[in-house]
Amino acid sequence: MKFPWLEFAKLTRPRSLSAPTEPQCDEVRDDALGSWLRQPKSRDTTAQENELDDAQAELLIEAAKAGNVDEVRRLCEVVGVDADMRGYMGWTAAHWAARQGHVHVLEVLHRLGANLDSLDCRGDCLLHKAAANGQLQTCKWLLQHAFNVHATNKHGMTPLDLAREKVRHDKDPTTVACEALLANAAECTF
Repeated sequence: MKFPWLEFAKLTRPRSLSAPTEPQCDEVRDDALGSWLRQPKSRDTTAQENELDDAQAELLIEAAKAGNVDEVRRLCEVVGVDADMRGYMGWTAAHWAARQGHVHVLEVLHRLGANLDSLDCRGDCLLHKAAANGQLQTCKWLLQHAFNVHATNKHGMTPLDLAREKVRHDKDPTTVACEALLANAAECTF
């Protein structure tokens, strides 16, 4: 079986005999991948495209998990990776950024046009992910961007329910403050 990304790997070799700088290698790699992605595809490449999509989704998700804004931006803007690609359990890069508390990644994804309202396979929104992990600053940012504190997932749980569950197991001040923020928001909305 011939894999298109192996062809891509051949294209990433430097074009001159002089040793390229790291940014030059990145540019060559990004140009080659971008050209390959723009080529018309035959129907025989569907399985290969799916594998490539999965690999790209994984790269984007890993960058979001790590809070690597530059890599998220590069993958979406230069390489052309869809910011809404899903990984395991339907999680997007935004779900992982919310879970890990990376507001700066959420801001970039928002500017890139990512669907921040997407739900995972359990029906969790970004506020569910942030609340379940005691991410106070992320919860504040999401509430400022009109996320629904009363949203329920497939188990009938709201972000506040998940925050309260977290507080039962983890009484650190940030987690407690996160629960208080969500409780206040729930009281102030209908």
